[in-house]
Amino acid sequence: MPRKEFQGRYASVYFNTPEEMAKWEAKAKEYDVTLSKLISEALNLLEKVTGPRPDLIKRITEQDEEIARLRNELRLRTTLLERYEADLFKLSHTHFAELDMDEGGRQHSQKLIEFLKDEKVHDGYSIFSALGVDPRDTEACKLVQNQLRSLEKYGLVAETPNGWRWLG
Repeated sequence: MPRKEFQGRYASVYFNTPEEMAKWEAKAKEYDVTLSKLISEALNLLEKVTGPRPDLIKRITEQDEEIARLRNELRLRTTLLERYEADLFKLSHTHFAELDMDEGGRQHSQKLIEFLKDEKVHDGYSIFSALGVDPRDTEACKLVQNQLRSLEKYGLVAETPNGWRWLG
């Protein structure tokens, strides 16, 4: 039982071995302090160096939650933007819905033409990707396919076993 003046601020410390206790008593004597003071100072130093900082833990937790919320929002906005771009592509190229229409007044996709002009052979997926067209969107794929067929009629592209190649 501690003396009355130490009540409420007393703790017992058990070392693993008597030799370990002797080692720390020698350290305390070396620094000319009591073993209690040495332990207290060591714990205070440890708390400063590695101790839990509730303010930082709270801040990190809040930032992690904010990052998760922003990632989710970005994912939703990206999905929405992709849908808008797909709809815009379809609206811009609805005149290619039918392949055999009068070719005179139709405007081909500049993105498609620029992409094909590198004279490499491009498969359908790389063309869809370059145009931002989802390969699962059959309507948009049909519009791209009809544009490629139209360009083929003009002799500007050719279909090869590996994809489409610019000739023009």
